[in-house]
Amino acid sequence: MPGTTTIGLRRIAPAPDVPDETTIDIIAIHGLGTESPRTWEFRRKGGGGVVNWLSDRDMLPAALPEARIYTYDWNANYFEDAPVQTLLGHADTLLGLVSEGLGPQMRPIIFIASCFGGLVLAEAINRAAQQGSAYRHILLSTIGIVFLATPFHGTDAAKQARWQVLVAGIMGEQASDQLIQDLEQKHDLVRQRVQKFTEIAKAEAVRLPLYCFFETKKTELLRRILSPRWAKTLATGVTHKIVR
Repeated sequence: MPGTTTIGLRRIAPAPDVPDETTIDIIAIHGLGTESPRTWEFRRKGGGGVVNWLSDRDMLPAALPEARIYTYDWNANYFEDAPVQTLLGHADTLLGLVSEGLGPQMRPIIFIASCFGGLVLAEAINRAAQQGSAYRHILLSTIGIVFLATPFHGTDAAKQARWQVLVAGIMGEQASDQLIQDLEQKHDLVRQRVQKFTEIAKAEAVRLPLYCFFETKKTELLRRILSPRWAKTLATGVTHKIVR
């Protein structure tokens, strides 16, 4: 569960004290009940070490050497009361930190959002698109979004949250039901937010490329198969990728 990671925007590659000639920014947002860097790490079996695909020099930095890479950490602790409005309210914090952290000279931005982090990002885009928003420049600077197993329907989000709470119980953690109850009762709210987001992304003035990835085979987490529906419910025209 979330631990001591500092909340906010953190540059992880190239290192902040290293001069660079980058031209774009990538911002990775973790999901519910986790944090950076754990979300972005793969632990090799047999004591083979840990690979962070965001920061290790042979991973994303090698594929996109022209990019500055950031992580955005938010209070994703589902062990505390976290109604949907609070969850989506992290969107305002995200916009403020991106605007402040990247400076006045906005560059092209690519977002990577895992799990519930995708809902936070979608709401951030919605708010940036509002008439008179101080953050509209973030929307217009965004050139692509990658969603990783984001539950775009409220009912699916509730199921995913219930699964995470079950895992937490197995691990001896006590979780609040507030978020789950709110997701179940207000699934229409989540659906409306997602529908608004897809309309914004498809608007002629925006034309935001969206890519959704999900797994159909068993994961390392208790060997569970993630439902394709969790990441397959955006509008037609969005690229979906099955990770087998």
